[in-house]
Amino acid sequence: MTAVAGWAHGIVVIAGAGLGGLALAHGLAAADIPVAVYERETTANARYQGHRISLSPAGLAALRSLLPDRLFDLVTATAAQPYQGSAVYDANLRPLKRRSLPDAGGSLSCCRHTLREILLHELADRVAFGHPVTGFRELNDGVAVDIAGDPGAVAAGLLVGADGVASAVRGQVLPDMRPAELRWAIYGRTALDRDIGRSIPDGVLAGFSRVLSPEGIGMSIGPFRKRRAFREAAADIAPGLTITELPDCLMWTLGGTIAQAPVGLEELRDADAGTLHRIAREQTASWHPVLHGIVGGADVSTLLAITVRAAPAIDGWSAPRVTMLGDAVHVMPPGRALGANTTFRDAALLTTTLQAVARGADDLVTAKAGYERRMLRYSAEAVATSVAMTAGRA
Repeated sequence: MTAVAGWAHGIVVIAGAGLGGLALAHGLAAADIPVAVYERETTANARYQGHRISLSPAGLAALRSLLPDRLFDLVTATAAQPYQGSAVYDANLRPLKRRSLPDAGGSLSCCRHTLREILLHELADRVAFGHPVTGFRELNDGVAVDIAGDPGAVAAGLLVGADGVASAVRGQVLPDMRPAELRWAIYGRTALDRDIGRSIPDGVLAGFSRVLSPEGIGMSIGPFRKRRAFREAAADIAPGLTITELPDCLMWTLGGTIAQAPVGLEELRDADAGTLHRIAREQTASWHPVLHGIVGGADVSTLLAITVRAAPAIDGWSAPRVTMLGDAVHVMPPGRALGANTTFRDAALLTTTLQAVARGADDLVTAKAGYERRMLRYSAEAVATSVAMTAGRA
């Protein structure tokens, strides 16, 4: 890789190997900009990485600009079959509202875990697992990055915080910024085997469903039916990529307001999968047997809990050699499916920004500030839209 004009040390360090950090790494690598990713997780599959996410045309366009064609083609090949409609039910599975869904217009629904496996491909020599970024110290011509408690372990021209809602990078540049906690949620996945599938109404199997209980606890259910076997698609499109096969399944989310949390939020986030399964079964014990059965039949290893949060609007920060993207700076509720799409937009914009620096068309500090102004403007709009959607469901 060539040295990069415009900053010393010639490397971009990315904190976090989530979707945004990996997408950015692909974009920079394609532009021959040296990049290294440091991730706190000990291995690529240290934990199950999440459930269904929706990618809009804008998010897909950003991702396409960052990935090699074969990997983007694999993203589309492993997407789910589209929903045919949506419905709202009460806890006894009585329909309250139904509607047909318009043509998705180029949108895709993907399994987040599968998407991350695809994004990790061809980056093995650039991603260091078990090496969390814990802090940094800015230098005159770069930044000294602390890795796993080793002060100044890596010297870089730019540090990008892509390390999620608990970002160590944000904690240093914006120590007083605290995302608001809005709701709690437990995510699960239930395979559509013959026994479960026979008991579920066709409407639930065909589209997105929302369940509302009298107590205010809600459940979202979305079928994930594959277009083709994942391993077959990988063998055809990107030979050498190992991808986890996924069964046709229902991906569901159970949650409520913070006041309705069944246990303390920290206890919920730290709970093991078995405990989360017990909590989810208890929360749905009085619901229709089909709904309770979906929860009871979940693949326990896939359960995880989160606190749904929303970042406050900010004007920026004073750290000329440090920037951020994704949940590290603008975490938002899942309403309107804007989170991942905004993150990919960040990665594409930052890649274009750094390409200009590498060409000598702009200096790093000025270009970085321009990226942040644009990113903070459109991400604040996305956060506000997602919060409004969440408030409407509360």
